Amino acid sequence: MREIYGEIARRIEKREKFAVATLVAAREAKASAPGTSLVVGADGSFLGDIGAGCHEGEIVERGVAKIAGSNGEAELLRFDLDDELLEGTGCGASLDVVLWMPDERFAATARGLAHGERDVSFELAGSTIAIAKRPRLV
Repeated sequence: MREIYGEIARRIEKREKFAVATLVAAREAKASAPGTSLVVGADGSFLGDIGAGCHEGEIVERGVAKIAGSNGEAELLRFDLDDELLEGTGCGASLDVVLWMPDERFAATARGLAHGERDVSFELAGSTIAIAKRPRLV
């Protein structure tokens, strides 16, 4: 999970236009932890995986539209992983994902998350994302 925040910091510092989809809540799902993120480029390229299965394509499309529209306001997306797209193969989980465009103020937070030397938390569309520092091996 931490590597994606290093990429977010790098893109902010290069002043690239991109969007981020961050998992803020999961019910009946165990694949990804809150704070797990996916980066979407303006060209539709993406990096990361938040465990949304076939819905990740929709997340990428919405991310590209957000970038093109320059709408930096965070948007909450809710996904049911037991819906008709999965043809009965879904796990029954549901995910809340925030789609957002980080600004330059987030670069220091992203770098802190990537390094993992301390606990870091940030607010995102009414949710607090808290990621503990990287465990140290003795």
